[in-house]
Amino acid sequence: MQEESGELRREVERIPAPEHARLQDEVGDLLFTVVNLARYLEVDPEAALRQTNRKFRRRFGAVERGLRAMGKELEAASLDEMERLWQGAKESE
Repeated sequence: MQEESGELRREVERIPAPEHARLQDEVGDLLFTVVNLARYLEVDPEAALRQTNRKFRRRFGAVERGLRAMGKELEAASLDEMERLWQGAKESE
């Protein structure tokens, strides 16, 4: 994983002009490695990803509700405001 993530990091560091095909290749390599690690650990990679997606949606929903309570739209919120709400959602789980 470290090798694949390092290769991806090096490609991303080429921004603003990374090669899209190269990025796609490196992301694919990293995903493949993580899936194989999950299988080695006897974790269903698809179930793990579904669980993480549910967690993300739940936390992001809390961010949106928090912003609405503050009278703000998502587009008008600062990253700091969203981060505070995100951390609050994590702590409340």
